[in-house]
Amino acid sequence: MTREEHLRVIYVTGTRVVGKHSVLVMLCAGPDCGGAQMLTRPNAADVLTEANAHIDRMAALSAEH
Repeated sequence: MTREEHLRVIYVTGTRVVGKHSVLVMLCAGPDCGGAQMLTRPNAADVLTEANAHIDRMAALSAEH
């Protein structure tokens, strides 16, 4: 799966309050991600940063096996 394909299967599914802050909840529907959950601040830059970090973590895990 390419990085672009992986980005396309990450969805913002809602919000949650963590401490005093509201965060976005994102889930990944990638075939090897098992619905991985990510939390991020509600702005485009942080959403993209968290999505890219997730893709990098999954790539590192794949490389280990």
